[in-house]
Amino acid sequence: MRKKAIGLAIVVPLLLGLGIVDMAVTYRVTAECAEIVMLARDRIAAGDFAGAEQALQAAKQRFDKSEPLLRIWETHADIDAVMLAFRCASDGLSLRSAQLALEHTSALLQALGHLDHQDDFSFLNIF
Repeated sequence: MRKKAIGLAIVVPLLLGLGIVDMAVTYRVTAECAEIVMLARDRIAAGDFAGAEQALQAAKQRFDKSEPLLRIWETHADIDAVMLAFRCASDGLSLRSAQLALEHTSALLQALGHLDHQDDFSFLNIF
């Protein structure tokens, strides 16, 4: 019984600490990406599709850099939704359709916000 109590005393704070670190990383990544995507939306509205593509690529690279870490704790469906939204926004820009690009960048911002507001972790991603 004493070993179980000691084990719990070690494991629970460790999991809590990892959860807090995960929330901080998720918040930082989604905030940085959302800021860049909003810049891309401004450029789309101004008709600068080349600048918007560069901004969207910068946001995608930032997200891709942290994706393996996010996949450890965050639900894969939420991360896949963000990846799909990046792809759709990129398609809208490549078609040079402002309406489509704005619609998909809004969906991307929503997916990033959803990922940030989950703030939980799931052992289903580990086991």
